[in-house]
Amino acid sequence: MEKISNYEIMRQNAGKAFLKFDHEKIAKKLGLKYEGGKIYIKLFDRDYMVDCVTGDVTFNEAAAGYDEAMVIYDILCDSKEDAIPSGEYTLLHQLSNVQSAKQYYAGQGMFARYEKQFDKKAKELESVCLALGGEKYGKGDVSVRIPVFRDRRDALHTNDLSIVISFWESDEDFPAQLQIFADKNLIQYIHYETAWYMLGYLMNRISSGFEHITGSL
Repeated sequence: MEKISNYEIMRQNAGKAFLKFDHEKIAKKLGLKYEGGKIYIKLFDRDYMVDCVTGDVTFNEAAAGYDEAMVIYDILCDSKEDAIPSGEYTLLHQLSNVQSAKQYYAGQGMFARYEKQFDKKAKELESVCLALGGEKYGKGDVSVRIPVFRDRRDALHTNDLSIVISFWESDEDFPAQLQIFADKNLIQYIHYETAWYMLGYLMNRISSGFEHITGSL
């Protein structure tokens, strides 16, 4: 028998927990389409389907990856009834009330791989971020606000739940620097720990897209 990874066990448990919820109520709470025993939800630039019979999350009929599946389960099952984006942004690690978490995630070199990959290729990085549905916002050689989740109750998307990717290229005085800013109300939608799954998914998408257009790692 093939051994199931701990990640797959966690995903399956989250799917089983989802099945216990009132799915029609979830869809109404978030303004999502609920049809044929399925909930449809957009995460970043992709449209996902959540099966309310099996609990599976799919994109283009293929199983969603662990990171995006866990983010979607959180939004559907654990977002607060009155959750609303603030439109104000803070460094992602500052959302935690646990001091040790702040210290860990604020550690040096967290984004070193990406800083090296993106340095001196700001236009290419910006192009990839814009292709994910982002818009120019804030300060930096590249600074793009990317919608994470679009609450369908806001038809004009004037207040999407978003994060901001800000990047400064290196110069003679300073190394390249990447910073991630999150909506101050992000944890009204997902747990703080899940926010790092969200970031991992997004950075993998950005890095893969960047590699595709530049041919670099």
